[in-house]
Amino acid sequence: MPKIVDHEKRRRKLLNDVWKVIVHNGVEGTTIRDIVQETGFSSGTLAHYFNGKQDLLISTLKLSHSGIRARWEARLRGLDGIEAIREFLYDNLPLDEVSELETRLEVSFWAQSLVKSESLMIQRQEDAEVYGKLVQLLEQAEACGEVKLEEELHDVAELLIAAIDGLSVHSLLYPDRLSRNRMRILMDRLMMLLVVGEEE
Repeated sequence: MPKIVDHEKRRRKLLNDVWKVIVHNGVEGTTIRDIVQETGFSSGTLAHYFNGKQDLLISTLKLSHSGIRARWEARLRGLDGIEAIREFLYDNLPLDEVSELETRLEVSFWAQSLVKSESLMIQRQEDAEVYGKLVQLLEQAEACGEVKLEEELHDVAELLIAAIDGLSVHSLLYPDRLSRNRMRILMDRLMMLLVVGEEE
């Protein structure tokens, strides 16, 4: 009886292994030879699942993005107001091993996104998801009276996303100066300055 292969499961495992190679070597430094060595699959098997190296790289980034979205949707279930905003911001910071790997993968693609339109499109799609969700959370928190915005709502969203990106990159470059706990503290302070106003 022929062996039944779960192709989707195999594909996801392959992409998770490719993820390790990208994080270790960078996007431009990753080769098919590296991927073959890490995954144990032949180049022919890779060609069965993906249309070349760039398709393989982009598929890895898409897998990461879908995992991130699924996780923060689960974590936000049942939350609202400031609590939901804080949870969302925390979830987009590298505060544990998994999210740090996600951040390393994301940052690895930034330089490529400046010169490759497909990478840029994927990054912009993900940013639109994050931005849209944050704006929605801010609107909900403002409507229920728990948040009083001192600035225009969309400006607040832009500043918070910029803070996520800045803190994330700095935590990777300067971990001795910017620990995970310090990231939480700084994000909480920023929320107080930008989002929560004093009652008049």
